[in-house]
Amino acid sequence: MIGLAINLAYLLALLVFSPLLIYRRLKHGKYRAGWSEKLWGRLPRRDAKEPLIWIHAVSVGEVLLIEPLVQALEAASPGTRILITTTTSTGWDVATKRYPQCQVSYCPWDFTWSMRTALQRVRPDLIVLVELELWPNLLRLANRMSVPVVLVNGRLSERSYLGYRWLKPVLTPALRSLRMLCVQNDEYRDRFTALGADGNNIVVTGSLKFDGVRCDRESPPVKAMSSQMPMQSGELLWLAGSTHAPEEDIILGIYRRLARKHPNWRLMLVPRHAERFEEVSRLIRERGFAVWERATGNVLPASSSSSETDPRPVLLLNTLGELSTAWGLADLAFVGGSLTSRGGQNMIEPAAYGVSTIVGPNTANFRQIVEALVRADALQIAGDEQQLEALADALMADTDLRRRRGERGREFVLSQQGATERTLDCIRPWLPISKG
Repeated sequence: MIGLAINLAYLLALLVFSPLLIYRRLKHGKYRAGWSEKLWGRLPRRDAKEPLIWIHAVSVGEVLLIEPLVQALEAASPGTRILITTTTSTGWDVATKRYPQCQVSYCPWDFTWSMRTALQRVRPDLIVLVELELWPNLLRLANRMSVPVVLVNGRLSERSYLGYRWLKPVLTPALRSLRMLCVQNDEYRDRFTALGADGNNIVVTGSLKFDGVRCDRESPPVKAMSSQMPMQSGELLWLAGSTHAPEEDIILGIYRRLARKHPNWRLMLVPRHAERFEEVSRLIRERGFAVWERATGNVLPASSSSSETDPRPVLLLNTLGELSTAWGLADLAFVGGSLTSRGGQNMIEPAAYGVSTIVGPNTANFRQIVEALVRADALQIAGDEQQLEALADALMADTDLRRRRGERGREFVLSQQGATERTLDCIRPWLPISKG
């Protein structure tokens, strides 16, 4: 009866949101792949000779986040196969490229029939959920089949917590079925406990985000990308990454004004979502800039209708999975999703490279990290477009200030590492042992 009730709730939600899903499919080409896996649970069948760990990472950010954990699991449980599932097409693309040694598939929707089929086909020895993927039917069926499930890098923002409180009767049994919850901090631990999780099964391990970041500007990937950029010797780079509309338009306006004072600076834009690459390329040209596109290496001219043009192209990183490398080229960073209501994106990556970083006022998704970076004088918050321009102007003009703030950020990130080892220690009792 519980499964039936959950199925009916999912079907109702699917009915309500189907017009939006259809629109996004037609407009942006989303939701076209993986229907066999999503709707019917037809994941790759397991080879019975090898134990298997199923890791679910919902999208690109989580797929990149788990890299050190995947490596640690492979070392701790040699001979074990790893299946990585994701929900989005961009996550699937990045996972197939980043983890060629692993199986990659789309995750089934949390209907009883799809999850039951997936579990029967995969027959995992351990399921690892990343951050906040608490699907009641998956957890209920895994528990019935005696498959241990753990949550790693657990996070529960205030907004999510307030919403989940209404679902506490459903969530409490799901949380109680988890063998271990490895969460990022004490605040998240308290929220999970308030939703009904067993406090004895919750361990604060820190954030895996700190372990997975790169910090070497001289690494081969960074040097290779640098050699492919159309920049002149002595030019500096302002990188605005993980941006959402209308942040690109705001940054382009600021850049046009500041370029007159700081002609040796160039701009790179990296939209958060791949379906907006073409839109942002068109926006750049409409604003009077040529655009260099990373995907092709071609320069597209500014729109002829623009009243003001700039001969130096704005750089557009319109590829997947390369932002973590591109931060290593930057001299100044703006992290997007923070001038909108999105709640901010990951500012740990630029800080790890020692890039002086600015964010907008809306960073609820990373509140504690932002507060710690601000205390370390390693991050600045711009309350609006005018403050963003003033902060960028000051940092472009003062090389020493820019470098000092960047180095403080790098030192902070390095001081926070170690979550992967702590997480592995917590889940080690459930790691499969290879018989090969």
